[in-house]
Amino acid sequence: MTKDLKNPPTRPYKVKPMLKLRRFRASIEKSLLHGGKNLKRSGRYFGNLGGTVERTVISGQKKFIYMPKNRFADVRYRELDKCLRDTSRYYTIYDLAEKCSKAIFKIDEIERPRISIKQIRNDLAFMESDAGFEAEIISEKIPGSKKHYFRYANPDFSISNKPLNDKDAENLKNALYILQRFKGLPQSEWIDEFSARIETLHGLNPTHSEVIRFEHEEYFAGSEWINPLYKAIDQKQPLKVLYRPFGQAEEEHLISPYLLKQFNRRWFVLCKTSVNQFLTNLALDRIVQIDPGSHSFIPYPGEKASEFFEDIIGVTNYSHESVQTIFLEVEKSLLPYIESKPLHGSQKPAKPTTDENWFSIQIRVKTNYEFYALLLSHGSRIRVVSPEKVKNKIKTIIMDMVANY
Repeated sequence: MTKDLKNPPTRPYKVKPMLKLRRFRASIEKSLLHGGKNLKRSGRYFGNLGGTVERTVISGQKKFIYMPKNRFADVRYRELDKCLRDTSRYYTIYDLAEKCSKAIFKIDEIERPRISIKQIRNDLAFMESDAGFEAEIISEKIPGSKKHYFRYANPDFSISNKPLNDKDAENLKNALYILQRFKGLPQSEWIDEFSARIETLHGLNPTHSEVIRFEHEEYFAGSEWINPLYKAIDQKQPLKVLYRPFGQAEEEHLISPYLLKQFNRRWFVLCKTSVNQFLTNLALDRIVQIDPGSHSFIPYPGEKASEFFEDIIGVTNYSHESVQTIFLEVEKSLLPYIESKPLHGSQKPAKPTTDENWFSIQIRVKTNYEFYALLLSHGSRIRVVSPEKVKNKIKTIIMDMVANY
């Protein structure tokens, strides 16, 4: 075989690795501008990057992750609205994506993949649609540049000025019904004012009939203490509390409040108090006075205050008691009620017993007054199998009840 001297074979051109990465990144961004379709690298199909997949490109020390962002849509719309109304500068599609990413980061300062260009285009399309805000958005070239900027055709337009649609109005009305359950609490006058303003929007009828009723008292003993306790918990402030237990003399408690808890139509505040060396609940209806404390606030000793109630029924948590497994048997007619409203979050699924009219269940709790009261409220249709100590306690209570008659 003779060599072709006029057309010698050419050696393949070798692209430097960093140049390959830069070209690859540029191809990704170009593909995203056209929907992210049919993007390939070295024969590998990467799919629609603007769709439902996530891919990572590493260039030097920077990491770029392109993925759809359907969460935080409201945050993106508000940020886009702010940018589109700003006539003092030109916002390109990349600027809008960057502004939205920063706005989401400010919410909780958690590092997330940046908002994709396609996501911004989808958001803009939604804002222009009838289902969105019917915004008129223009895109024109920046003077002296090939880039395009985005802006409202009418600088006075804002999605905040857009009237409510039917769906929004219905959701707002339902939320208003829920809010009204808190009428009667301190400084809740804003709910009445808010209700009056909402009811004038979008034809909401202020004379609607009641369709939901909560087990909530608008006015109850101790309600005046909810607001100062709430603020103290939120701001981690110590308090001096004058407390009067039923049938006892007044006590002064220097407390660090952690959580407000409602149980059996009464309110309690979980706190660390100078009177006891353990966590306790003070009933709001027995508080006489609350003043700012001069002592140091003691942080809650655990991860979160709500864990105090995880192993108990009610609010009484004896530090000397240990969690134990309680085996119970439930009469057949009561079982559906116990299954639909468990005695405790630890309740296990019911199992049949040798008697077809009785079913076995178990819970893991600390026993307290509320525990025994709950079991006795079901009368003869529930019984304790073990432990023996709990079983004997129930017997003693029942015998004392019989003696009263």
